[in-house]
Amino acid sequence: MRFPFWRLTGVLVCLAGAVGCGGKPAAEQPAATPAEAPKTVDYKDGFWGPESFTDAKGTVHNFRWTKEQATATLPPWPDEVQLRFGLRIPLEVLSSSPKIVIALNGTTLESFIPVVDFYNKSYRLPAGTLKADAPNLLTFKTSATMVPAKVGSGTDNRTLGLQIVDLRLERPPKTS
Repeated sequence: MRFPFWRLTGVLVCLAGAVGCGGKPAAEQPAATPAEAPKTVDYKDGFWGPESFTDAKGTVHNFRWTKEQATATLPPWPDEVQLRFGLRIPLEVLSSSPKIVIALNGTTLESFIPVVDFYNKSYRLPAGTLKADAPNLLTFKTSATMVPAKVGSGTDNRTLGLQIVDLRLERPPKTS
């Protein structure tokens, strides 16, 4: 059984009151809406397969677990763009808060030690930040991983690091 969140003392803990957290495999990311970049993310090394959950409002969220390090390929993009995703860290089963590093094309966007288990991340990337003529590499690193079956949180034997939720590129909102 895939283990999308954490089973603690028999209670499934999901994001912000989400329901239907069965960890069912999800289809690859849907086609981009007009507000999004026209190409999708290509999940490379260090990611587990796609999964999804439905929140209390009925919205389906796609996610993937990482291993200790994972790299996604973003499409070439010459213009300003907004990089957005949810980031879940399994703090409740780790012995200490890990160091998290998020890098784009080898340059650190952010390095931090989390104090809560979920972050909504958004990076406004000016034109020229992403390569316009070649793929872009987005890397996630964590200094700690866990195996749910070994910490008494289910039967999942995968080594899990971070949960990346709804990773996408969007055109930034127009400013006046």
